[in-house]
Amino acid sequence: MNLMLKVSIALFVAATLAAQTPVEVVRVASKVVERQVKLPGEFRPYLGVPIFAKVTGFVEKIEVDRGSEVKVGDLLATLVAPEMQTQIVEAQSKAQAIGLQRAEAAARLAAAQSTYQRLKAAAATPGVVAENDLIVAGKNVEAAEALVHAYEDSIKAAQAQVQSLRDLERYLTIRAPFEGIITAGGGRAGSAGRSHCERCPRSFYGAGVSRGDFLRRPEPDRPCAG
Repeated sequence: MNLMLKVSIALFVAATLAAQTPVEVVRVASKVVERQVKLPGEFRPYLGVPIFAKVTGFVEKIEVDRGSEVKVGDLLATLVAPEMQTQIVEAQSKAQAIGLQRAEAAARLAAAQSTYQRLKAAAATPGVVAENDLIVAGKNVEAAEALVHAYEDSIKAAQAQVQSLRDLERYLTIRAPFEGIITAGGGRAGSAGRSHCERCPRSFYGAGVSRGDFLRRPEPDRPCAG
C-alpha cells in the first residue's frame, strides 16, 4: 500500500513539473495571403490585318510609317498605274467611236423609214408601186433598226468597261480599314505595289489595338475544371 502511494505521488509530481514547462505560442490573426509570381508575357493586338494593293502599280507616296496611329478611311499610300490610264482612254475612245457609228445607223434608219412610208403611201394607188418594192423597203427598215439596237448594246458594254476601270482606279489609294496602329510597312516611294498573291510583297500591315487590351500570357494546355 505504501509502495502504491509513493508511485502515485511520484507521477503527480512529474506531471506537475511537465505542465510548468514553457511553450512558445503566437496570436491568431486574419490576413490576406499574397504571392508574387513572375511569368513571361507579350502584347498582341486585339485585331490585325494585312493590307495589300488590289491593283498593280507603283507607290507614288506613303502617308504613314510604322507606329503611326490611323483612323478608319485615313490615306495610307497612293499608287500610280500608267497602263490603267491608257486602258481608260482606249475604252472611252471605243465608246465614242461606237456612239458615232450608232448615230450613222440611226440616220440610215430614218432614211429607210422615210422611203418605206413614201412607198406605202404610193402603194395605195394600184399599179404605182410594185408589191415586192414595198416588202424590200420594210425589210430595210427592220435591218436598220436591228443595227441601231446592236450599236446601243455595244455602247452599254463599252461604258461598263470604262466604269469598271474607273472602279479599279479607286484602288490606287490605300486606306485604313479600321482604327489602329501601323505595325509594319513593306513599300517605298517608287517601288512596285503589286496586288495580293503568294509571290508579291506586302505593301502595308495594319494592326488595330483596342484600349482595353490585355497582356496575354502563354499557358500550357490543361484540362478544364468541372
